[in-house]
Formats: sequence, structure tokens, C-alpha cells
Amino acid sequence: MPLKSKKSKSKRVTLRKKYKILKKVREHHRKARKDVKKLGNKIKPRKDPGIPSAWPFKEQVLQDVASQKKRELEREFARRDAALLEKKDAPMDEAGQLAALQEAAEERVNNFVAEKMAELRPEAVVDYSRKAFYKDFVKVVEVSDVIVEVIDARDPEGGRCLDVERFIRRMGSNKKIILLLNKVDLVPREVVEMWLERLREELPTVAFKCNTQQQASGADVLLQLLKNYARNAGLKTTLTVGIVGLPNVGKSSLINSLKRARVAQVGNTPGVTRAVQEVHLDAHIKLLDSPGVVFADPSRDGVAAAALRNCVKVEQLDDPVLPVTEIVKRCPRAQLMQIYSVPRFDSAADFLQLIGGRRGKLKKGGTVDVEAAARIVLQNWSDGLIPYYTMPPERKTVVEGSSAIVQSYAKEFGTDQLFAHEKASVIQALPEMESDKRTFFATPSFGAAFVSSLGDGMEDEGPTNMDESDEVVRLPKPSKKHVSQESVLYNEEGQFNPHAARAQRKKRKSQRKQEMQEDSGSDFDFNE
Repeated sequence: MPLKSKKSKSKRVTLRKKYKILKKVREHHRKARKDVKKLGNKIKPRKDPGIPSAWPFKEQVLQDVASQKKRELEREFARRDAALLEKKDAPMDEAGQLAALQEAAEERVNNFVAEKMAELRPEAVVDYSRKAFYKDFVKVVEVSDVIVEVIDARDPEGGRCLDVERFIRRMGSNKKIILLLNKVDLVPREVVEMWLERLREELPTVAFKCNTQQQASGADVLLQLLKNYARNAGLKTTLTVGIVGLPNVGKSSLINSLKRARVAQVGNTPGVTRAVQEVHLDAHIKLLDSPGVVFADPSRDGVAAAALRNCVKVEQLDDPVLPVTEIVKRCPRAQLMQIYSVPRFDSAADFLQLIGGRRGKLKKGGTVDVEAAARIVLQNWSDGLIPYYTMPPERKTVVEGSSAIVQSYAKEFGTDQLFAHEKASVIQALPEMESDKRTFFATPSFGAAFVSSLGDGMEDEGPTNMDESDEVVRLPKPSKKHVSQESVLYNEEGQFNPHAARAQRKKRKSQRKQEMQEDSGSDFDFNE
């Protein structure tokens, strides 16, 4: 066996390997700097711990430090003033004149931008995402066989949009509508029973409580309802179910509860779902999650009503105090005092002052941040921490043909046995008003959500199963051609229309050609 050399091995390497190693090291350092810059984990200088409390003559030392800092600031200000005076007295050369002109121009630009930004107030800003949501809504309605309209059980009348239902019926007589009363756990059992009885006079209605961890209350009833319709209608293909409704009523949570998994993004704020999402529940049912119906016109109902319907993000409200004033009017004062543990108050302003002081929402100087306190109350209203409910409106007259409507959808969906099973499994599990620890209070409904027209109005047609006092704003008449939908979108205010722009260019071109022919003075037309 040959002996190993005891001499140290040479560290000499080829230049190719040497430069390769240096290149790798540079790349590694570059990547490390990029990661640090992205994460923002910069090494901060150590903070001065200050003078210990047990240090002798601490107050005198602190006074000396403060006076020294003050002298340094005075010297710095004096140096700056001297530099400005020297610069002002010095003769200005050509470069200085150009610099002064540039500064003046920049100042004028900044003033102009500030004026334009002041003119562009929040209420004047147009939300152009509404057109994209409308397009997604029409797409969902067109391809769906059954449309499930999700409404909030606390205010079913305020969360229901009659114009959307009429729009769906105009898209085709074979499209069926199911009302889903979501968040039934936030209202007493008696109120849920009254609303189910009232809504089932017009459409099949299912009570529901979302839950992804366990079997959601009402999920088996809804699935069996869809399967019965597919069997009775003789559908050989997959049943497509569209989920529609106002923002933040629980459309995505409904899909997650049926799927028993987090397949759709959810949140406690409106506008989480931004596009249509397709979810295959099984081999026979396909669900379409759509963005919230953002056609509700706040100028018609009022900004407060739109905020209390949870249709507007709390962070985007310009004046969150106005909806809280409406809450204070509707809610008993003693109940608000019990919920927030505040003393007696006389107005909404006093109430917000107490809330801000108790929650620590203070501005500089110790004044209460009223808007932050109002946003807390609005978020609690949306979460259900303020327990309220609305009662079904009394009908002045009996609706003709309601029994025939019930018999027609009972035959298609097979609702008799399903509703009896729902009452035994879902409704009886809800707490009664007397036994519930929460102190509920009744409040008047905001009324059916209005819809702002996005194009040509529909033909006037009387509403079905509605009181005479109900007002309706029409959605545009649906058309089977896709061109009409594009024209509706392009005719919206502020939307660029390429077809109109192309027509204007052709018109200007023909006018220029005609002017050139007139200026030439020739009687011969070359275009013939």
C-alpha cells in the first residue's frame, strides 16, 4: 500500500474554477440582499436605554442633555439661515436662473395637482368594477339551471332584490329560483318560522346556517331539493346552480359549507369574491359563485341603508357616523348600554364619545376618534353582536294564486316531505326568544334593495306577489345576443367605447377628404 504524502496539499486551483467560485459568491450575496430588502428585516441601530432610575442626580443630567440638544438645534438653524442669506445675496448666474425657473415650474405643477385632487371628491368617484360584476352576474344567470338567491335572515326583505328575480325570469321560463335564508342562528326561532311561511307563498325557501367543520344546518335539505328538481325535470347532464345575492350575505360560505372544504375565499367584508368561480360539488351538481350584486343604488335608499345592509366596506365609508346614528335610532338605548358597558347617553355623538374612550380610540391631544369608534359599531352590527331582527310585513290583501304557486313548485322540487324534515332538524334546533341569552330587539326593515339601471330600461311589467306600495327600479332587458350586453357596458358613463371612437375617426377622415376636394377647385371627382 503506497504511503500518503505528509506534505500539505496545494490550494492552487485553475482560474476557471476560481472565477466560478467568485461568481457563485456574488450571486449568493445579491440574493441575500434582495431577500432582506423584500422582507424589510434591516438591522436597526440599538436604542439608547437612557439613564437608569437609580442613577444619582438623574434630573440634573436630563436637563443638561436637553439643553445641549437645544443648543445644537439653535446652531443648526443659525447655519441654515446664514447659508440662505448668502445664497440670496450672491449674484445669480445662468445655471442659477435655470434652477429658479425649474423650481417655479415644479411649484406650479404641484399646485395644479393639488387643485385637481381637491376637485376629485370621494362621492364623485365612479366605481367601474360594477360593470365587470354585472357582466359576471349575467354570465352566471345565463348558464345556470337553478339560481339560489341568498338573503340575510335578520332582514330578508332588505336583502331580497325583486328586480334581480324579475331579470332571471326574463332570461328564460325554465330557470328556477330558490330563496336561501342564511344566518338563521342570529335570529329567534319564531321569527324564522314566520319568514319561511311568508316567503314560501312565492318561492321555495330553505333555512340555512353555514358551517365547514360539521354538517351545515339545512345543507341536506338544499341538496335534496336540487336532486329532486334534476330528477323531475329529466336532466341528463350536470345541474348548474348559480349563487347570487347582495354582498356579504354568505354566498361563498354557502359553497364552502356544501363542499365541506374551503374552496372559495371568504371574509367578513363585502367584495371578497371578485370573479365567477366554478365548484363541482359532485358528478351531478355544479355550483357557480358570483360576486355580490352591487347594483344597489345608495343614492336611492341612502348611504346609511347601504352600510347597514353590509353592502359597503366600513373602511370606504366617508361618513361612518351617519349609519351609527340610524342604529342608535333603531336600537333601544338600554340594550346598547348593556352590550358596550357604557353609561347613559343622550345622542349618537355622546354614544360614540363613550365608545371611543372605552376602546382607546384617541387622536393626538387625547381627543376621541369618533370615526374609528363608529367603524367599531358598524363592524359589530355586521358580525351580529347587536342582535336584531325584522318582522314580515302584513299583507293588506290576499295574494291571488299563491296556492297555485306553492303547488307548482312543490311538484317540481318535492318540497312537502323536505320542509317537514327541515322543521324537525333545523328549525327546532334554533333557540326560542325566551330561552336565548341574547336580548333581541325588533327593528323596521330597510325595504327591498333598489337597483340602478345600467342601460335601456325594461318594459313595464307589474310585479308578481308584491304589495302595491313596493317601488321597483328596472334592470335592463336581457337579450340573447352578446352584443346587447357589450352595448350596455359601453354606454356606461366614463367607459371608453372603441366602436364609437372608430366611427368618429372615419367621420373626421371623410370630412378632411371633402375639404381637400373643395380646396382643389377641380370639378372632377377622383372617387368615381
